[in-house]
Amino acid sequence: LLQELLEDVLALARLQAGHDQRTVSDFDAARLVHDLVAVLEPMARSKSLAVVVEGPPSLPVQGDAVKTRRILQNLLLNAIKYTERGSITVRYGDSRHNDPQRWALSV
Repeated sequence: LLQELLEDVLALARLQAGHDQRTVSDFDAARLVHDLVAVLEPMARSKSLAVVVEGPPSLPVQGDAVKTRRILQNLLLNAIKYTERGSITVRYGDSRHNDPQRWALSV
């Protein structure tokens, strides 16, 4: 996990410096969310936190799946770290603007 965090910091530095490129492809955002939550849920449970996921069973999107996963991972790790009790909710779905090129993700 520490290695992944270091890689994320380095990737962010490369992106901000203009040295990192996005790789856009089709992926299922719902699967990405559920897979990552499954990996991090034990960490949340160890703090007696529940993780709730809300969204459609499938959400085909275009984007950079690796960078999207890193963003969600960062948000979830921070939520687990700073939430003292209760639950963490991850929501994803179509954009409120009915724009087929956008989708929403919140933690």
